[in-house]
Amino acid sequence: IEQPAVAKGVNELGPREMADALKKGQIDFAFYYHAEIPDPALEVRRIGSLRSHIYAARSLLPSGRRPRSFAETLKLPFVAPRYFGADPSQPSLDGFPDQNSPRRIQYEGEFLETHRRFVIDGLAAAVLPDLVMRGALRRREVVRLPGPPLGREIYFFKRRSRPLPKAVDLFIELNKGTDFAELARQKSK
Repeated sequence: IEQPAVAKGVNELGPREMADALKKGQIDFAFYYHAEIPDPALEVRRIGSLRSHIYAARSLLPSGRRPRSFAETLKLPFVAPRYFGADPSQPSLDGFPDQNSPRRIQYEGEFLETHRRFVIDGLAAAVLPDLVMRGALRRREVVRLPGPPLGREIYFFKRRSRPLPKAVDLFIELNKGTDFAELARQKSK
């Protein structure tokens, strides 16, 4: 729905920055992977899921060959999401089962685009949403590696005291339970 007088933008923020920006009225609403941002000033709603896999550039792989097993994948260097000051003993935000299958985390970064660049540039493997990597996979810049099924739930956040246009509520209601990777796949056909 077009609103000509409304400024639009997409920003990638860490959880603390997102919560602060919502409370200060700097952004109207946000989407994030975890509902556990403890702040009574924010309203949170689950809206869907996002499937992910482990990706790497062929240049990172020994002899340029895709690992045959998850155990071989674990030997590669990884970039993993960690926010500044985050507790490294906490589970990773990318959904990787580090507690059961520790990976070799050589790099840590806050932003999805950082992880994507590390993968495409052949510096590390990473867990990334299929939706984000679809083009690079199609262009054969990366390969999908063996690993467990991964994915994340997507949540909608807004300030409780701020009413939003009905179009936002309609968008959220229409997208509840959506598998965003599947939706993007259908639209690209």
